[in-house]
Amino acid sequence: WKEALAEARELVAHVHEADAFAALGEALYRAGRIDEADEVLTPVALRDEAPARLLAQLGLVRAAQGKDFEAAALMDRAIAKAPRDPWVAYRAAGAARSISRERRSLRMLRTSAPMLGVWGKTSCTSATSDASSRSPSHSSQTSAAVRLSVIRARVAV
Repeated sequence: WKEALAEARELVAHVHEADAFAALGEALYRAGRIDEADEVLTPVALRDEAPARLLAQLGLVRAAQGKDFEAAALMDRAIAKAPRDPWVAYRAAGAARSISRERRSLRMLRTSAPMLGVWGKTSCTSATSDASSRSPSHSSQTSAAVRLSVIRARVAV
């Protein structure tokens, strides 16, 4: 990814368009430089005219940072802007799967850890409550599941 990252940086230096910043953000994300990708993508995402792919890429960044609610909101914006873009739909579905996997893991941890004596009840509750506080409410989770079904249906068309 070093070459792609260098090319993306050069592109941003010469072309100050949102798509160039999206390319740099994706290159940084793929290189594992999550916080740098956030710094590049966030200012552009604040604009009303931010492209869907940039919003989706920032959604992936926020999911990688454990900011699930922000990730879901960004994916919603991306899908609203480009409901038939398979790239956006694919990334939104991937982010939704990752968030869902994390929630299942937290539920299992919450249930199993105290019984196994891994942590005391207080430690387990504390560790999982930090991550749970990032999660949207149950109604938002249900809404996200419905949206994901819609996305899958659109991709299949």
